[in-house]
Amino acid sequence: KPTQPIPNDFVYSIPSKPEHVDYLRYIQSFPENDSPEVFGLHPNADLTFRIASANELLAKLTLIQPTRALEGSGEGCAAEERIKDRC
Repeated sequence: KPTQPIPNDFVYSIPSKPEHVDYLRYIQSFPENDSPEVFGLHPNADLTFRIASANELLAKLTLIQPTRALEGSGEGCAAEERIKDRC
C-alpha cells in the first residue's frame, strides 16, 4: 500500500472537453501535492527529496550565521553585537 496515496483517488487523464473553461476547471481540480507514484517513482522518493531539501536549507543557514570579527582591541565580537553597539 502506498505511503502517500494519490489524493482523493484522483485519476489523471486527458479530458475531452470542448470549452477552454472546462480545461481550466479540470486543471484546478488536480491535487496540490502529487504522489511520487504518479511519476513512476518509489513512494520513498518524496521522503528522500524532503530530507535533501532540509539538509540544503540547514547548510545554507549555517553559511549565513554571524561570524566573529576582530576589533581593534583584539577581541572578537559577533556581527549582532557590533550592530547593537552602533544603534
